[in-house]
Amino acid sequence: MQQVNYFDQIPVKVPKEMVLIRLGRKKNTVKIDESQQKQLDDYIKEGELLCRIKGAYAGFKVAEKSGRQIKLVNGIIFESETMAEWMFDAEEIILMAATAGNEVTERRDKEISSGNATLGVVIDAVASETADEGLNRIEDIINKMIIKQGKTLTKRYSPGYGDLALAAQKDIYNALQLDIIGITITDKFLLVPEKSVMAIAGVIPL
Repeated sequence: MQQVNYFDQIPVKVPKEMVLIRLGRKKNTVKIDESQQKQLDDYIKEGELLCRIKGAYAGFKVAEKSGRQIKLVNGIIFESETMAEWMFDAEEIILMAATAGNEVTERRDKEISSGNATLGVVIDAVASETADEGLNRIEDIINKMIIKQGKTLTKRYSPGYGDLALAAQKDIYNALQLDIIGITITDKFLLVPEKSVMAIAGVIPL
């Protein structure tokens, strides 16, 4: 599956409960009146309309693996004991990425600088959760294909979390040629647009 698959538009529904959690609201503990709820719903909808979810993924066979690293056939080496443990049974690794685009963060910054911090913060939360939801949709697509082969995906693992260095984003970026969907990467391995995410998952037997 080494061919990179690109999505110019991924239909994503905002995970509202996750947005509320990101905003600090705990279910059934914070009550707001009807007008506040309507305003919040309107803000979430506004953020949703600003997100333009694009994505990419490709699968690469595992060349070597140990308790500390996974090496792919394209030469990428992931140094992470936790990831190696999660994906020890995987013979193929899926690299994936999704982005919410520039428009949503530009609007967030505009609202915050103009004094409407509440709208800006809501838009920021929507963008973060929607980008993650883009990865969920990509996972769903892959799982529907590989389940016919008696396989499934492991949990996702991302550069910068646990013991996998953020520098791994550069390898994923190059492997997926993410400039095609408008993502760039800085010298410090940060993704632009800001609301862009990457993940790694292993293909394992059911």
